[in-house]
Amino acid sequence: MNIEVLVAAMNEADHSLPARMGIRTDALIGNQCAHNEVEEYTHEGHTVRIFSFAERGVGLNRNNTLLRAQGDILLFADEDETLSPDYAEQVTRAFAENPQADGLIFNICTVGDDRGRRQNKRVRRVRLWNALNYGAVRIAVRRTAISREGITFNTNFGGGTPFSFGEDNLFIVSMLRRGLRLYTHPYTVATVDQGSSSWFEGYNEKFLYDKGVLFRAISRGFASLLCLQDLVRHPFLYRKAGLSLPAALRIMRRGVRGYKSLRPFAPKETSRQ
Repeated sequence: MNIEVLVAAMNEADHSLPARMGIRTDALIGNQCAHNEVEEYTHEGHTVRIFSFAERGVGLNRNNTLLRAQGDILLFADEDETLSPDYAEQVTRAFAENPQADGLIFNICTVGDDRGRRQNKRVRRVRLWNALNYGAVRIAVRRTAISREGITFNTNFGGGTPFSFGEDNLFIVSMLRRGLRLYTHPYTVATVDQGSSSWFEGYNEKFLYDKGVLFRAISRGFASLLCLQDLVRHPFLYRKAGLSLPAALRIMRRGVRGYKSLRPFAPKETSRQ
């Protein structure tokens, strides 16, 4: 069972990334930069391919690697991760012990992020109602299952796009809606430093608007309900933005309406009550 790490990176100018990340398997690096180039070299006996493209958008970057991947198991990663030393053995074992799984969501140890990250305690089936709890950097999938169902990342969402997050949530939802089986797993696959973020600027009005757009992308009929339940369950979302719950809900509903034309957030003299 061959593992290939698919890395979303930016402005990599040399071949140092695999060593920095602790990559010990084949890898495919999507490098968004100022030029177009394809390279291939060997790192610790494994094949590393770099696809450099002069473009932006993390969903587009992940698709560039996903559509060119060759491994049996594809492990998504970002350039600021350090993979656990035994990740190759542990990920292989996890899939061998769960042959029914088309994908596994592992744990990530996060440094420099006070938002927290859900930790898996056991192997458990992921359903639509808890699909939004996880990000791409902790997911490994069977390539044949993803290829067979034609599942890719939505390029309208994520860093480098008008809607700054959610591409990984939509990827998971697409897997589940196509009938693929996704499970959580308690193994910690990597450590990630999120002291700074390329897209997260705080819980502000744009964050709420973009969440409304994301919920509409997930569900046409239940988008407003998803907005309300998210605010009720996570009141810090609007409190940190200095908003009341009704004002925050109005902004999220603007996002729901903005989805149809993919209209990005624009400040409005709204809302503060």
